[in-house]
Amino acid sequence: MIKHIAIIFFLMLILMSIGTVGLYKLVGTYSGQDAMCLSGIVAGIVVGLWYGKSQGLGVVFPINLSAVAISAPLVVLSLVFSHSGQDLVESLAYFSVGFSLLFFFIVGLGWGKHLTRVAN
Repeated sequence: MIKHIAIIFFLMLILMSIGTVGLYKLVGTYSGQDAMCLSGIVAGIVVGLWYGKSQGLGVVFPINLSAVAISAPLVVLSLVFSHSGQDLVESLAYFSVGFSLLFFFIVGLGWGKHLTRVAN
């Protein structure tokens, strides 16, 4: 279980870092928070689909724990560093990273036929 959590966490952080730098520096039209949310959503799609299709239902707990461990600190940091005129929704936007990972894990489970029951 620890191995799966480490793999998911590492892949998400690497893909989010590459995507954030790419969107913020190379494209230049996104703010840092928008770039991080968008790259986190894409990373959640990639990792969730891959892990759901290849690993199956045995990694439900590591996926849930990784989604919370990635999203919650980002939300807390955003709330701590928010200014008085900032909307709460801007800080809660980081939950989209975890939701993306969870949703596309379920899609990957369906794609990998892990949610079907074989009748004998």
